[in-house]
Amino acid sequence: MTSTPRSETTSSPRSEPRPAWWGSFEVAEDATARWQIGPLSVYVHRRAREWRVAHLIEGGDARLAHDADVSAPAELTFARYAAVRSTSALALLPMVADRPIVSRPDLAFHLLPDEEVVVWMSVPVWLRITAGSEVAVLLDTPTQPLSDTWFGPDTTTGELCYSSRTSARLDRAELRGYAYRAILRLTVRNLARSAMSIERLKLPLPNLGLWADRDHALWTPGVTVEREPDGTMARVRISEGAPREATDAVRVSAPRAEQPNVVVRALSGWLR
Repeated sequence: MTSTPRSETTSSPRSEPRPAWWGSFEVAEDATARWQIGPLSVYVHRRAREWRVAHLIEGGDARLAHDADVSAPAELTFARYAAVRSTSALALLPMVADRPIVSRPDLAFHLLPDEEVVVWMSVPVWLRITAGSEVAVLLDTPTQPLSDTWFGPDTTTGELCYSSRTSARLDRAELRGYAYRAILRLTVRNLARSAMSIERLKLPLPNLGLWADRDHALWTPGVTVEREPDGTMARVRISEGAPREATDAVRVSAPRAEQPNVVVRALSGWLR
């Protein structure tokens, strides 16, 4: 994919196609290119043997934009990367988060015994920029700000995660689509004899890849959390590819971390 001088859209219903913001781009020597992906703005300046990169969050704007040559704001602080073998090529890639995300539904809900529910949510994605090769990473940052949170039964047992609000829709048609977020299909099964309260969900984002459907909407593989009959353990399964609802999906990035397809953990490690 080759960049164009300017491309811009606003967020739209899931049924309307939108352009892919990732791919390969060329940056001319002594030029500064700019990308805006939702709230994130990125500036990349190319010199003969050097790349300079800066980024900032500019509010809640949901636009996509790319400018091939702009003037960077004077207040920006650039990180410098020396590159003896000069190249004009950059690659932009959407990535999953580098930690689990704890998603708190707007409204907590209860799942009755021997019931199953599919919950639709969207999760923020990261932007990775590489120059020349996949190992030359210039930037790896979230496209929107996230807070840190601790998830676990106490302060000594658990894991540092990111925190994110979600609408946790039961009807996918009600889920608003954003180019800088990925759709996640979560199936929760309650095999125990008591109802389970779902107030917070720990989503294993580093173990998920990203897929793009024919309209360039991003998806993660489906995740299933199954509460064991004794009510104390959760079996977590990650599907092999994108959900069937992602039409003509192709994988655009791999998981940051691999894990076995079936994981059994204490229930407090996944749901609260």
